[in-house]
Amino acid sequence: MEALGRLFDIVPAFTPVDLNTNDGATGLRVHLKNCTGVTFVFFKGAGTAGADPDLAIKQHTAASSGTTADLAVATHFYRKEEATLDADETWTKVSQSASATVDLGDASAEVEGLYVVEISANSLSDGYEWVSVNVAATAANAQLGAGLYILHGLNVQRAPAKLVQPQA
Repeated sequence: MEALGRLFDIVPAFTPVDLNTNDGATGLRVHLKNCTGVTFVFFKGAGTAGADPDLAIKQHTAASSGTTADLAVATHFYRKEEATLDADETWTKVSQSASATVDLGDASAEVEGLYVVEISANSLSDGYEWVSVNVAATAANAQLGAGLYILHGLNVQRAPAKLVQPQA
């Protein structure tokens, strides 16, 4: 059996978008009832100084509507940054106090970057089963970004075409 469907599933959080829009990027909600956790991957291009993106982690009681609350579980994240990402970068672990906001850093706008945040399904509050990660708008400066959810610890392993739709 292939890794996709056995070890993980991949779901879009948001497709490539210019982060300087009024809302930045609002991540789709992903259901965590069929996995042990999700790894959020944010990939972005270089932008203008001062337009540093931040991530906001949310938990939800429903696929749409319902109740939304901050999920203050991010104690660290990993990043690779460089003027031009070319696969020679190493991961850097960045620690922070537990928060629903991930501050990527004051110089993050000027470089291309790859950022990873882990969220355990066990960290959700009672009644909450969905999570989303949003990226705040980066002011008036163009900066492209995209987000992916990698669901892991799948409760049921299947061929990729038979995986449960994790946004329902």
